[in-house]
Formats: sequence, structure tokens, C-alpha cells
Amino acid sequence: MDKYSISIQWSDEDKGYIATVPELKGLSAFGISKEDALNELQVAKEAYLEVFKEDGCELPEPDFLKNYSGQFRLRLPKSLHACLSNKAEKEGVSLNTLIIGALSQVSSNESIVPVLKEGFAVLNDEVAVLKEEIKRLHVLTDYLYQKEVSTSWEIHNQNQPSAFVSVGQNVFFNME
Repeated sequence: MDKYSISIQWSDEDKGYIATVPELKGLSAFGISKEDALNELQVAKEAYLEVFKEDGCELPEPDFLKNYSGQFRLRLPKSLHACLSNKAEKEGVSLNTLIIGALSQVSSNESIVPVLKEGFAVLNDEVAVLKEEIKRLHVLTDYLYQKEVSTSWEIHNQNQPSAFVSVGQNVFFNME
């Protein structure tokens, strides 16, 4: 007895069952009932394998059930790890539970795209904030390099602490 897998599925188009051996590409058989499809497949499979042997072709290896531990290691960017951890914390679940939920959606033909879009939107927002901070630091640095910094500070017009001047959204040192 061979150890090849068998799949039997209903076909609306054919109004009957189609039996296949996934390891033997292109092999299928039709039957009005599951039993008919299986019997037809046995006959077709014997002929298929006989031709393979006659032609000197190597027979495909059967697929066997695999045992899985339920664990695997996943490497991801630190920023994505942080984003997912924050989302899990907000939802009151563990990171493991959050990821299992997202993967379950994918495996049940639901889309993970909204979850990923939300995560990337958060990352994009954080990047935008950091870019603005970098721009402000560049403006401040440019200003400081353009001015001569003296050891004594003269406060403009009055003797009050006004060492900072606000121009629009930028804050500068008043060096006059």
C-alpha cells in the first residue's frame, strides 16, 4: 500500500466529487459519490505510477503528517516590536495573544492588512514627529553657529530674563 495523500472535494461545476493525490501533480478522478471518486482515483493512480516507473522517472515522495511544537522564533524590527507591544498593552492582552489573533485572522482568510496599516501609521506618525524635532534642532544649531557666542549675555532692553525668543513654532536663544 502506498502512502500518498488523498483529497476529495465537491465540485459545483462537475456536480460530483473530485479526488486528487496532491503529491502526484495533474492526477484527479471524478465520482458521483465520495466512494466512486476514491475508487476511480485508485485505478488512475495505479496507471499513473506504472507509467512513471516505465519511463524511469523518480516517484515523488509522499507527504507525511508533521508534528509541530507550536513555537517558532520570529525576528522583527525593534520599532515594530515596540508598536505591537504597545498595542497589546492597550488591548490588555499579551504580545503572544495579540500576534496569535492577527495570524488567526490571516489563516482564516481574513486580512491582516488593517492591523499592519494601523501599526505602520503609528510608526509613520512617530517618524514625522522625530523629523520635525530634527528640523528644529538644525535651525537652532544653525543659529548658534551663525552668531558669535560671547561670554556675557546682554538682555535686550530690560534687565529681565528674556534669553529665549519665540518665532512661529521655533524657539531661539536671544543672543543680542
